[in-house]
Amino acid sequence: MTLAIKTGTSDVKTDKGNRPRDGWLASYTASKVALFRAGNADATPLNKNAYGGTIQADPMKKFYTALLKNNYITNDVIAPVDVANITISKLS
Repeated sequence: MTLAIKTGTSDVKTDKGNRPRDGWLASYTASKVALFRAGNADATPLNKNAYGGTIQADPMKKFYTALLKNNYITNDVIAPVDVANITISKLS
């Protein structure tokens, strides 16, 4: 399946050091966008290994597998986007 993903994790300081507070994963295909987030409603820390990519990989795989199985999505190629460079200030 052709898709792009970006993960993220926000940390919170605890007496045991920094721990993940939540983890998220954003993904998109040529025709679909999906956002996955896991965290506690009261913002308490998660397991020390609960990073965006590790806790969201299986749910994302199941989600896209179900979309493919039920013909809600096809494995289309993501079209390249033209990129333009612009100057926004003299410093840049």
